[in-house]
Amino acid sequence: MQARDRILGVSEKLFLKHGARKITMDDIALDAGISKKTLYQHFDDKHALIFQVTKGLLLRIEAQIDYCSKHSNNAVDEMIQLMECTSEVFRNINPIMLFDLHDHFPRSWKLYQKHKKTYLQMSVASNIKRGIREKLYRSDIDPDIVAMIRLAQMDSLFNAEMMPIKKNDFLKLREQTTMMFLHGLLSDQGRDMLRSYKRIKLNE
Repeated sequence: MQARDRILGVSEKLFLKHGARKITMDDIALDAGISKKTLYQHFDDKHALIFQVTKGLLLRIEAQIDYCSKHSNNAVDEMIQLMECTSEVFRNINPIMLFDLHDHFPRSWKLYQKHKKTYLQMSVASNIKRGIREKLYRSDIDPDIVAMIRLAQMDSLFNAEMMPIKKNDFLKLREQTTMMFLHGLLSDQGRDMLRSYKRIKLNE
């Protein structure tokens, strides 16, 4: 593994576990087994490093979403797959990471906000439109408005004041809010489809 890739891997692990502000360049160099001189040969400063870590993480999330969309049988299946395939990413994220980006790393925060307001919002709206076409979602839903509501719901999961839960309960909260959102979309046919998926899951 090349030094740059090792630095990014180590940095992402440390940032997601402890937050971006707490981890120093000394911590990263020590964990990566390199000198600070080598570290600064690849990244000008901590802000540049965090930007690249954020960019890489968002690209991986996009790839997972694209894969689930292309390999799902219908909109309900896509929504469930998305919840399951992104669980590993969210399992390792300490919510303080987003607070640190917001408060101390504006360039990385701007990148995250752009990703959320363009790619994520487009993906949610696309899933809703698909579900309406397949008659699995209610036809009276405005996909673009509901997509914005979903993003606001997702943001609330990282708000410690609104959702004062333990880190270990984060995935459970995420699953509950996703299922609540999905139930609000479903038509009668969609509810039958979801019941079928739950029966299959229980049998597994």
